[in-house]
Amino acid sequence: LRVPDDEGLIVHAEMHLDGAIIMVSSTVGDRGFASPLDLGGQGTVHINVYVADPDAHHARAVAAGAEITFPLEDKEYGGRGYSCKDLEGHGWSFGSYRPEAPGA
Repeated sequence: LRVPDDEGLIVHAEMHLDGAIIMVSSTVGDRGFASPLDLGGQGTVHINVYVADPDAHHARAVAAGAEITFPLEDKEYGGRGYSCKDLEGHGWSFGSYRPEAPGA
């Protein structure tokens, strides 16, 4: 799946391989993502991970000291999840949203 903006820039994509799904997005928009080129070469990866129980995962992340950047909530596109920064400042999203593989 590829989602381009009005100028053809891919703003969201999903890659499917052997039952795994990797979702990526550009730095366009107001989600707080930035390019390493905008930050003097610093890494700016934000990873989305499927988890079976987002509530339990969220509780463990909070207990471990993660900074919650988007609250645990039901998502408009399905599933439930949250976003956080780990102790080194890397961005992560965890949730139960699981897009179907092509042809499923």
